[in-house]
Parts: sequence; structure tokens; C-alpha cells
Amino acid sequence: MFRFLYRKRFGADRDVRRGDGTASKPPYMVSLRLTNACNHRCPVCGQYGVRGYMKEPERKTPLLKTLPVETYKEMMDDLAFYQPYYYATGGEPFLYPGLVELMNYAKARGSNVFVVTNGTKLGQHAEELVRNEWDMLVVSFDGPEDIHDACRRTEGAYKAAIQGIREVQEWKARLKKPKPLLVTVTTLSRENVECLDETYEIGRTLHPDLMAVFLSWFTSEQLGKDHHDLLRDTLGVEAFTWKSYAREFAVERRSFSWTISPGWKIGSGLSITLWYRA
Repeated sequence: MFRFLYRKRFGADRDVRRGDGTASKPPYMVSLRLTNACNHRCPVCGQYGVRGYMKEPERKTPLLKTLPVETYKEMMDDLAFYQPYYYATGGEPFLYPGLVELMNYAKARGSNVFVVTNGTKLGQHAEELVRNEWDMLVVSFDGPEDIHDACRRTEGAYKAAIQGIREVQEWKARLKKPKPLLVTVTTLSRENVECLDETYEIGRTLHPDLMAVFLSWFTSEQLGKDHHDLLRDTLGVEAFTWKSYAREFAVERRSFSWTISPGWKIGSGLSITLWYRA
């Protein structure tokens, strides 16, 4: 992870400044946005939220196009020697018809795979992804049932995600497999910030390997404009999606704490990460 962060923060900048379009080192991680399609409508989302770019008809149609599985496989063949990590996201990646086939293909070539999902399709694929030992699942978990469904603007989202998580855990136990590691992610919003204690108590019954709590993706107007200018000047690309993520968070000092029941220790079987702008 530290190698990845160093490469992202420093190595990539050096490559850009060199200006010849080459990388000094092979990719450590490949991020795959397989589809922009999603079955949830979370207000905080930069794609389908209040300011989401997928709400603009002129952009939505072309952005719903996807590449065939074979194209991604060719790329994985080209990179197989380096065995990079593959990080799959969306939209909702399980809505991409070839997700399971593609991740299994990457695993067969020695790579680690991580998938970020809202969990609603997990139950359908639990056995196969456990048998193929996907490395990590990051599953959205925004609170108790009514809060989670409200955050997702989707009735039944909570039940589907919880069922999917449980099926993955049951298959891991049945097959005696340690993978995939299971991470629940709670994205802070006005709707769930007051129920984090209850969210934790429910979450711990799912036996995740880690529970993460953080803000939704965001950037500033200035950083967004700098990003736009860089892509325009170096690649001839007009970036626009950053505008959906440009937002400010109110300065509001809060403190959160959890009482860890006997037998539960942070850093020993369960970790809690809380990122909240103070």
C-alpha cells in the first residue's frame, strides 16, 4: 500500500513532468471503471447524486457504453508479467455483465482483485467469488435499514446488501477460505451522521475485516480547474466530471466514540477508520 501511495503522489508527478508520455515503472494498480450504470441513486454521488453528471442526457448516453470483456482481457494479458492489482468500480460493477469472468481471469494470472459494490448482487455470486479467492470486497453500508435505504434512495437496498454479505461470509466458512476480505464502508451524510453508534453495532454482527467511515469523494473548484487544464494541455481532453465532486463541507466540530464490547479490540480482527472534516 505504501508503494502504491508513494507512486501515486510522487512517481506519477515525475513522469508527467518528464513529458515524453512514458512511465518510469510499470503500473502497481489498475483502476477499472467498468460501467457507469447503477441501481441506486445516492444524493452524495458524483454520478447520480444531486449534481451528478449522469443526470445530464447529453452525457448519459455515451457514458453508458461499455467495453467488451475481451478488450480488458487483452490488457490483462499485456500486463500479466507485472501482476498489478485490479480495482473494479462503477457505477455498480456487478451490473457489468462480464465482471465475474473478468475478475476470475485476473486472478488466474496472479493478480489481486478488489471490487467496490453496493452489495445488492453479492448473493448471486457469493460462492464463485469465494471459490476463486477474490482478495477484497468493499461493500456500502450506510446505517440501519431505514437510513441505508434513504441514503441509497432505493427500497430494499439494505436487505439485499446484508444478505449478500452474509452469504459471502457463510461460503468463506463453509469452504474454509480467508478471502475475500470484507470491508464495509459508511459514507457520511446528513442522513446518517447521527446514527454511527447503531451502524457500528449492526456492522459488527456481520464480522467484517474492517469498517471504514468517511466523506464522499470531493474536490475544490480550484483543484478541479487545475485537473481540467492539465488534461486539456497534455491529452487534449475536456474534463467535466470533476464538477459533480466540487463541494465544500461545513466546518462543524464533532467527536464520535464507540464502546467496544469485551473481546473486540481495534486492530485485532476489527478496525475502525473515521475520517470527518473538523
